[in-house]
Order: sequence, then structure tokens, then C-alpha cells
Amino acid sequence: MNRADVESLFKGLHRITPSEDGLVVLPQRRTVAELCNEVEHLLNTVIVMKIVIADSKTGKAYGVEVPKDKESALMGKKIGDKVEGGLFGADGYEIVLTGGSDLAGFPMRADVSGPRRAGIIVSSGPGYRKTAKGKREKRNVRGNIISDQIMQVNAKVSNYGSKPLEELFPKAAAGEKKEEKKK
Repeated sequence: MNRADVESLFKGLHRITPSEDGLVVLPQRRTVAELCNEVEHLLNTVIVMKIVIADSKTGKAYGVEVPKDKESALMGKKIGDKVEGGLFGADGYEIVLTGGSDLAGFPMRADVSGPRRAGIIVSSGPGYRKTAKGKREKRNVRGNIISDQIMQVNAKVSNYGSKPLEELFPKAAAGEKKEEKKK
């Protein structure tokens, strides 16, 4: 979609208001150029996949942005699959995928097959907050296979490497220390 296509979409967007002389067509508050710039900005915004690696020994989690060239290594993997940690800067580590969420925030569930978004009836688990015993509700969730729609992948460490994760991801550890000082 180029700028000319966007301009043609917004050309007809005007407000029609009654007046003494009849109907007067007034432009909307934003001009067509402003709307085109907004749409261009949205189209050019790059969505970055993130992986959150949980360390069960220390109880800390480390968020890392996945480079675009490494995202293909995650595509098609299921919840429960093991992945080499070197893809994300955790050399020597083996990581187990535990879940994630898509662009709209819908959580992944291990019991929903495929990369699809589905409406299922749930009584517990990811995507449902239990309010009463035995209550079931329909909720939208994402399937158990990682696709290009997944924005965040959750994982835990299964085999540890030679260096601790705190040394491999010092930026994340520094952010945690700042939060502790504020309290």
C-alpha cells in the first residue's frame, strides 16, 4: 500500500453539517495529509518478537528481543519444545518453550492445536481468571504453535550453561536493580 492508495481511501472522509443555506461539507479535524502520515507510520512500525527466559534457580526472568533473522528458528515450534539458547544470546543453555501471547494479547494454550486463534470454553489455565468453583466461560486464546502473529514467547531454562544468565543479560539485571531501589 503506497501513499496514493492511502490518500484515495481518505478523500471521501468529510463531515456534513446542516446550515441555513443547506448542507455544508466541512473537512474533518485532521487533514488527509495528517491521516496519511499516521497510516504510513503504522505501516512502517516494526513489531519485534520478545522472549522471556525464566531462571528457576534465581527466580528471575530476563526479557530479550529476538533478532528478525533468528525469528525463523522459533516459527513452527510448539509449547514444550526445546530450543538452543545461543539463538538469543544464552550460549550453552537449553530452553523449553512454555507459552506466550499474540499481537492482541491473547495467551497461547498448550491444549489448543495449531497457530490459530480460537474461542474455547475454559474453566482454568491460561486466559482465564477463576471467579467461582465449576464456572466455565468462553475465551479467545491462541494455539500452541508459534507463528508470525506471536509477539512474546515465554520460556524456562532446562539445562544451564557455564555463565549465569545475570552476566549474559546485564541490561535486564540493571533494570531490576533500579526497581528495587525505588521501593
